[in-house]
Amino acid sequence: MGVQTKWTLRLFPRNKGFVNVSLSRVDTDGPEFVQLRYSFELLSKNEVIKKVPALCAQFRKNSCCTHREFIKCDELFFTKDRNTFLQIY
Repeated sequence: MGVQTKWTLRLFPRNKGFVNVSLSRVDTDGPEFVQLRYSFELLSKNEVIKKVPALCAQFRKNSCCTHREFIKCDELFFTKDRNTFLQIY
């Protein structure tokens, strides 16, 4: 079995009218670099899938890759109320 790598996915739902997503590598035991192919998908309020195409990236230990302006907040939330929560399934 190979070395396991730990990851964190962060969503920033109120960044200047857009939702940003960030994938972070948080392990310290694995190799210095990990090559990864990944994509992000969110379901909009109209049940339309918003997707970042599959990407290839090389992650260094304790590094991250952020996708800015991934989806507009008004496409994702039914209301502009700042107390509305993003539902994660």
